Formats: sequence, C-alpha cells, structure tokens
Amino acid sequence: MVIGRSRQGKSFIGNCFAGSEEIDPFLTAEGIKGCTDEITSRLFRNVEIPDTKETIDLTYTDTPGFPDFDPETKSYENSVGYYTKIVEYINKNRPDAIIWVINTTSRNPEDEGMNKTFSLLIKDFKKTGIYCAVLVNNQGSKRSFKRKVEREKTKVQIQNHIKGYGIENFTDGDHIYYSYYEDLLKVEVLRIVLRAQDREVLDVKEARTFEKIEADYAKGFDSATATKHCQESLNSKIDSIKYDIGWHKKRIQTCTTVMQADTVSGFLIGFGLAITTFGLSHTGMILAREDSRLKLVTLEGEKTMYESQSIDSEDVLRHAKEEFEEFCGILTALKQDVTDLRKRYSLLCD
Repeated sequence: MVIGRSRQGKSFIGNCFAGSEEIDPFLTAEGIKGCTDEITSRLFRNVEIPDTKETIDLTYTDTPGFPDFDPETKSYENSVGYYTKIVEYINKNRPDAIIWVINTTSRNPEDEGMNKTFSLLIKDFKKTGIYCAVLVNNQGSKRSFKRKVEREKTKVQIQNHIKGYGIENFTDGDHIYYSYYEDLLKVEVLRIVLRAQDREVLDVKEARTFEKIEADYAKGFDSATATKHCQESLNSKIDSIKYDIGWHKKRIQTCTTVMQADTVSGFLIGFGLAITTFGLSHTGMILAREDSRLKLVTLEGEKTMYESQSIDSEDVLRHAKEEFEEFCGILTALKQDVTDLRKRYSLLCD
C-alpha cells in the first residue's frame, strides 16, 4: 500500500508494474491537484524479481494524497476523510507493507511543513506491526547515476533535503529506499515487499482514525489511557528493534549460505532482493554481511537501552504532552481551531 501527498508518483509507480500493452490501471494527472479520490487495488501476477528466475504475485494499492490544499475550495477539507479511509483499509486488509512515497524534485516552500504534518498523521501506522518504509522518488536520469559516487552524492543531497520531513516519526533510516531514476522504482518496491513478507508478525494493533484521536483528547486527560499509550510507544520501539535484529541475523546467514553454495538460484525466494542492498555478486554479499554485522552492534545497544527503561508518572505526562501538541499541530496545519480542545485538555497545557 502506497501513501503520501498528491503528485508524489504513487499512481505512476503502480503503472510501472503493468505490461507495456496494458492500459494504465491507475489514473495520473498533470498540474498541482491529484486525481486519485478512492483507494484502488490491482493484482499483478508473476512479477519478475530482477537477477533471479523467481516471480511473485503483487497487490498494489494506490491511495488519495493528503494532506493537500485544494485550490478550488481553498481548504484541506478532503484530507481528514482520505485519512479515515486509509486507516479503515489498513485495519481491515492488513497489507504487507505501508510505503510513504516522497518526490524530492519539488522545491515548494510548503513541502517541509506539510510533510512534517503528514509524518505525524501516519505516526500511528508503525504501531500496527505492519512494515513501514519510505520510498524516495528522485526521478533522475539513468545516465546520471551509472557511477556509485554519483548515487552516493545524490543520496546525501536527498537526506539533507528531507531531514525536516519528520520521517523518524514513521520509520528509521534503515527503512528508507532510494530510487534515483525511473527504472529503479519497481526494483525498490519489490525490495520493500520482499523484506516485509519476511517480517515476523508483531503484536497486531489497529491504527486510530482522525475522529478517534480527536474524541480521545476531547474527553480530557486520563492517566490510565496516557500510561497505556506511553507503554505502547515504548513496546513498539522495542518490537521494531527486535525485528531488525532478527532480519540482519538472517541476512548474514543467508548471504553466507549463498556464497558457500556459489549460486543465488533457489535461495532468494522469500528473502529475495531484501537480503542485500549491494547487488547479488560475491562482493555484494560480503558487503551486505558486513553491513548487517555493524548494524547489529548498534541495534543490540538500543534494545538494551529501551528494555532497561522504566516508565514513571513524569514520563507518562511528558509523552502525553508531546502527542497532544503534535495533534494540535496537525489541526492547526489543516486550518482548524484548537482553542476548545486545549480547554478540555487543560491539564497538559499548564
């Protein structure tokens, strides 16, 4: 399932999976306004995994862009409705992966603020146990990125460009995928999907609709609820780290097995392109294995740190204040008045 603001390339990416003689299954449009108003899914059968003889069936789900300013109504009135539809779809259908698509070619001065707002809106998604990833749609030319040095240079530029987008609210740096040019879009989506399918099922929770979040805050501050949310947030971090530790251990084992067998055929299905970001050559396997070994050291340290944390009343109040201010920020960005909500939740505003 792809999510993101309008004009980021979500529908275009879906069309990349259609055959050359097929009519594009997802509508695309020119201009500043998106044309996707409903959640639309399409099953693509026998999608080839590059560099292997394997195929998978892939269901691609396109979604309306939000939050975006509608130039016709001069408002964000559709954003809340779109968000609610997406949350309800996620809770009902449980996709393997939720992919936030970001187009980095835009230089609109409002991009940073609106993407930060978007990251706060979708913050709840990572608590669902579904694999959350970011796909950077750079839309460059293939000719410009033949050399690794050019890709690394562009990657640094992109990271600087999106550092204020609040991506850390949705996922961490190990789950950001970079498509430097159009031909890589399919490859990166497949890498995300295969990694998601290899993920162990974590504690399943439902994402909250916009109305549910607002209703929770409208009731005023509740210590028991706030404590529960604070503990869930900590558990979500620990679960995510445990998954990453398991994934990197499996990548080390798989790369070692493939190198010892001196073949990639037959070992990749189910783990696929997800085992490496360095290519399927012998050298690529070595680099991937060492990359995972280094990341395991950091992840084990983070796991120990978070597991040793105990939550007290100050932690609960601090976390509740942060989440409340984030929600007020969302409402303000969507041009909604937060005065009454602040009054009802006055304990946190003293």
